[in-house]
Amino acid sequence: MQGPLRRVCRTRPCRREGVSDDVAEIGAELITAGAAEGILRMVVGAVVRVVRGVVRVVFDS
Repeated sequence: MQGPLRRVCRTRPCRREGVSDDVAEIGAELITAGAAEGILRMVVGAVVRVVRGVVRVVFDS
């Protein structure tokens, strides 16, 4: 991924749990855009959480 998504992941620590870089970057972009975490859950079945400034993207089991 290029552009703003790549910049977001560079400037903000992304902790990935069994997800591709693209999904983690999309999650970081959604959080910085202030979107609800439910959006990513609906799109790719993943949950985005921010804990102490760290973006976590986790697939539902």
